Amino acid sequence: MRQEGKMLGECAEAKGNHLMERGGYLIAPHTKSATHPFRNGILHEKVRLVNDKLASEIQAKIDEGDTFLSEDRFALAVKCYEQAAALLPEPRNAHAISLQVYLALGEGYFFSGYYDQALVAFQQAMKTSGGIENPLTHLRMGQSYFEIGELDSAADSLTRSYALDGRTIFDGEDEKYLSFLASRIDL
Repeated sequence: MRQEGKMLGECAEAKGNHLMERGGYLIAPHTKSATHPFRNGILHEKVRLVNDKLASEIQAKIDEGDTFLSEDRFALAVKCYEQAAALLPEPRNAHAISLQVYLALGEGYFFSGYYDQALVAFQQAMKTSGGIENPLTHLRMGQSYFEIGELDSAADSLTRSYALDGRTIFDGEDEKYLSFLASRIDL
């Protein structure tokens, strides 16, 4: 792991409210630094809305982490995502922003090469509203399982991702994952 230019604890303070409420839903607009559009979006009604100030603080940590992630500064990204997760009130999986937090955290671990920790974060994402039907959740779980050699679990998760979004979910991803899936199912 390369040396980071800033200390691990550095993340920007909250700047404005990035979440919008529409028709009883809390949504987070797609940020240019997020790694995939399925990390953000409309979630279900049966989630709790955190107050605007807290939602803004959580979103700011995610945005800062996304910036670090896009710069391949994975340790700093993970630290910001962990801080965002720590801000979630209990129960942590019950809030509109929880899916975004756990997907971001999982991606931070995944791109850092910490696949076991990524799986834990993605499993938390699956417990949030919208997590089960989110193709990115299944894609990253499948990729993480693949990387640790749990190929049956990898095939299961990648198949679910493919079933939810087709080949497009694999756009921009390493070709080995789609090739692996093609060796297990008819695409």
